[in-house]
Amino acid sequence: MFAQIPKAELHIHLEGTISPETLLTLIKKNKIQTEIQTLKDVEKLFSYENFMDFLKAFIFVSNCIKTEKDFELITSKMLEELVKQNIVYVEPIFSPPLFVYQKNLDYFKILENINLAYEKFKNKITMNLLIDLVRNCGEELGFKTLELALKSRKFGVVGINLGGDESNFPASIFEKHFLKAKNEGLKTCCHAGEWSDFESVKTAVTKLKVDRIGHGIRSVENEKFLDFLAEKQIPLEVCPTSNLKTQTVSSYENHPIRKLYDKGVKITLNSDDPTFFGSNLNNEFEILLQKGIFNQTELLEILENGFKFAFGKPENL
Repeated sequence: MFAQIPKAELHIHLEGTISPETLLTLIKKNKIQTEIQTLKDVEKLFSYENFMDFLKAFIFVSNCIKTEKDFELITSKMLEELVKQNIVYVEPIFSPPLFVYQKNLDYFKILENINLAYEKFKNKITMNLLIDLVRNCGEELGFKTLELALKSRKFGVVGINLGGDESNFPASIFEKHFLKAKNEGLKTCCHAGEWSDFESVKTAVTKLKVDRIGHGIRSVENEKFLDFLAEKQIPLEVCPTSNLKTQTVSSYENHPIRKLYDKGVKITLNSDDPTFFGSNLNNEFEILLQKGIFNQTELLEILENGFKFAFGKPENL
C-alpha cells in the first residue's frame, strides 16, 4: 500500500545509504586495503550486536570515501533508490567533519558533486541538506562546521543536525552553535534520546531550541515531558528498525512509538541508515502495519507528518 503513496524522508544519513555494491565499488576504486571483498563480507560487516558495532561499521564505510567525486556516486545511488520508493522529498544528513577535517577534502567541492547527482533527479524528488556538526568532533570544530553550513545555502543546505555519541558529548556543549544557527535562519535538529535518557531530549529542546528531534524515543521515561512535547508540537523523527538493529529496543512490539503517538507527540517515520539496517521507508510503514502497531489511517497521518514538519516543500507534487 505505502509503496504507491508519495512520502518524505526526514532522517537519513547520506553516508548511511551506501549499498553493499557501492561500498565494493569504492573499495576497488580507492584501493582500500581490507579483507572485505565480497557481498558476503559486507553482509557480515552490517551485522551488529550493539550500537558501538554499528559505529565501527559506519566509520569503516566512511573511510572508504576518499574523493569529493565519490559523493556524486553515493548521492546518485541514494536518490535512485528513494525515487523507486516514491519518496518525493528528502533531507539527507551530511557529516563534513569526517571528510573535511579528517581527510582534507574540499567541503564546497563535495557539495558541488552532491548537487551534480541531484540535477539528474530533481524532476522526481526534492532534496535539501542538513549539515551534521558531529558531537564527537567537539565544540571548536562544531563552530567551523557551522560556518561552512551558513555559507552553503545555495547548495540546498537548510539546516544543521547534531549526531554522534550523545552520552559522552551532551547537547549542552553546542548551545551557542544552535542558537547562532537559528538566529541566522537555519533550521535545527538534534539526535537525542536514542542512547541517553530523556534529559538529553529535554536539553536539546529547552537549551538548543531545536525544531525537530532525531529519535527521541527515551522521552517516554517522563510523562510530564511527553505532555510538553505534545503541547509544543516538537516532532520526533522515529526510526524503528534502526533502534531494533542497534538494540536500543528489543522488538518492534516493545518500541515506544505507539506510546509516543497515543500521548499526542508528533512523530515522523524514517529509515536512518537504510543499507546498514537492511530496511527502507516503505518497509518501516509496512512492518508497523503488519504487526498491528498502527492501522492504515494512523500511518497515513504519520506519513503526512513527514511533509508537515519538513524544512522545505516538495516541488513535484
